[in-house]
Amino acid sequence: MSRRKAFTLVELLVVIGIIAMLIAILLPALNRAKEAANRVVCGSNLRQLGLVFRNYQSDNKGFLPCAGHDPGCLSPNRAWIFWWEKDQYTGALITPYLTKNAAKKLLICPSDPQGVRPYPYSYIVNSQVFLRWSQQATPFKVARMIVDRPADKIMIVEHNPKYINKGCFDIDEDVRSGFAGEMLSPHHGKYKANVLYADGHVEFVDRNIIVRAVAASKKYVPYILDPRAR
Repeated sequence: MSRRKAFTLVELLVVIGIIAMLIAILLPALNRAKEAANRVVCGSNLRQLGLVFRNYQSDNKGFLPCAGHDPGCLSPNRAWIFWWEKDQYTGALITPYLTKNAAKKLLICPSDPQGVRPYPYSYIVNSQVFLRWSQQATPFKVARMIVDRPADKIMIVEHNPKYINKGCFDIDEDVRSGFAGEMLSPHHGKYKANVLYADGHVEFVDRNIIVRAVAASKKYVPYILDPRAR
């Protein structure tokens, strides 16, 4: 009867080394695949947010909620999100259109850092669009139906969680302060992020899209941010 030969220590180390090499080769590919899936989920979140805002408009004569931290939104319960409260979901104007659990999933990109953070949401709105359409932001009572070229106008962006501190971005404080290049999220790659346009479609755009629009614009508000620009 022949005795089965066991692995020697050298052979075992060789096998372990091969396994380690395979992991090192496959892990980056798996991480890229996971990030690609996260990017798709993030884009889906933005599309669903767009639908939430359309439903809000349908119930409010074509107006949007306040942007958050703009002249018509000094109280958080008039904004689309409770941007300065511990619980951003309860009491915000979009809350009736979402369950609390759905809101937490919808408002946070899966690529964003998890855990306790002061502002646990990933998306902010263009104050130029929301201020002009907001029911509270007099005298800019402009219904959504008259926005020009909505397929070109940015409505919501995936924000850089490092800097998020309110529910919107504006021209003075964010776009023209030299901050625009860092405004969009870096989590899906160094150069691109998700953006929702006013017609409801999502694009994976260059993170410098707003910087370039400001540089190329002869007007104070660049074309892609101005709902009235033709």
